[in-house]
Amino acid sequence: MMNEKVLAHLRASTERHVEDLRTFVRKPSVASQNRGMRECVTWLVEFMRQVGMSPMVIEDANFPVLMAEVKGSTSRSLLVYGHYDVQPADESEWEHDPFGAEIVRGRMYGRGTVDDKGQVMAVLEAVRAYLECGLRLPVTVKLLLEGEEEVGSPSLRPVLLAHHDFLESDALVNFDDSVWFDGRPRVVCGLKGVCKLRLEARAPREFHAMMSPLIPGAVWRLTWALNSLVAPDGRILVRNFYDDVLPPQQKDLDVLADLGWTGKDLLRESGQISFLGNKEDLDALSAFILEPTCNLQGFSGGHVTPNQKGVVPAFAAAELRFGLVPDQTPEGVYERVCDHLAKEGFDDIEVELIGRNPWARSPIDSDIAQALARSLDAAFGRGVAFQPSYAGSGPEGTFQELFPSMQQAYTGFGPVESNIHAPNEYIVVDDYLKGIETVARLYDEYAGG
Repeated sequence: MMNEKVLAHLRASTERHVEDLRTFVRKPSVASQNRGMRECVTWLVEFMRQVGMSPMVIEDANFPVLMAEVKGSTSRSLLVYGHYDVQPADESEWEHDPFGAEIVRGRMYGRGTVDDKGQVMAVLEAVRAYLECGLRLPVTVKLLLEGEEEVGSPSLRPVLLAHHDFLESDALVNFDDSVWFDGRPRVVCGLKGVCKLRLEARAPREFHAMMSPLIPGAVWRLTWALNSLVAPDGRILVRNFYDDVLPPQQKDLDVLADLGWTGKDLLRESGQISFLGNKEDLDALSAFILEPTCNLQGFSGGHVTPNQKGVVPAFAAAELRFGLVPDQTPEGVYERVCDHLAKEGFDDIEVELIGRNPWARSPIDSDIAQALARSLDAAFGRGVAFQPSYAGSGPEGTFQELFPSMQQAYTGFGPVESNIHAPNEYIVVDDYLKGIETVARLYDEYAGG
């Protein structure tokens, strides 16, 4: 049962909670531009000390990683992951100052309000509520805040390895998300992995365009190679690609069915009449969340107006992003693509593995997932939407690789259309406050779960 003293303290401190987040958002911290990163860290470290934490500043990364631990009254431990870096913000595209934290009609606008400063602040405010009430936390809370999530977390793995013993916990939770399409907060228990490949086609030199009946240009070579990888309906044609894929489990399909998703809004926004391969309802949602994907992220080569050049092009490049599911590995997908291209007659295409991220998956009926669901339902009062996995990827797969016994669950308090990574990102102030209550309740629920 949630401590009433803590709840009363939270509800009496809402103005301070709002102002704390506004101050945090007003500290630009754009990792890709190295903008304001050190200044933000300095402020965050001081704020954590005010909360009652003793943060460690780990400098073994491009930008500092902050770690802290607050001992609890039970043997259970909870690792909370978050990040203080944000996406860039082109002010010309925003209706509000992206680092102004302006509040308009109950919405706080600013880069990071949802992704991820608002949700990091909720974790800190919940810790402070217990400590200011003179109470020990019900569980030991360990905090890891990195500054490179928006650039792919390149330093995370070595940091996790170096501090493995300190970070080892019973469960991992990440608050960095928006609610489900119908407004219910969601509990997510996994995400896809990533295999990013760069493909290049090269010829000894360019020739005059009149030679095209005899000499295939690099652009055509790469186009033909790419066409051999994916069918028009989206199915991946790479030889033996699905041999390592664990098919969607019935229990996961049942959870997806309970979400009641039809995809009508997404169809309208994308300007489509139907989804790829004419997928509908549960089939479409399963393809979106539970099945592997291959996305052509970009293609370059040749010469177009205004730099047109009448030649047979000698170079073309493309980048592919595969979304991986259990039991695939980035290295396995890379090897299968190389083998497929060679057997299709494209052994002249160079393939490079340029990015990897493992998948993660925890049971929906795990203690952490169920405790998180109870906390969300009590704080928001809207019910909870369970989701076996995200359609995207993140650093949590690295945690699962290095901490295989640590259960995981994720959620967040952003609105459906929170505009993360886009202009006019915002969080509903009332939902931010409910998020703080959720975190405080989770400390208690997980202790007794």
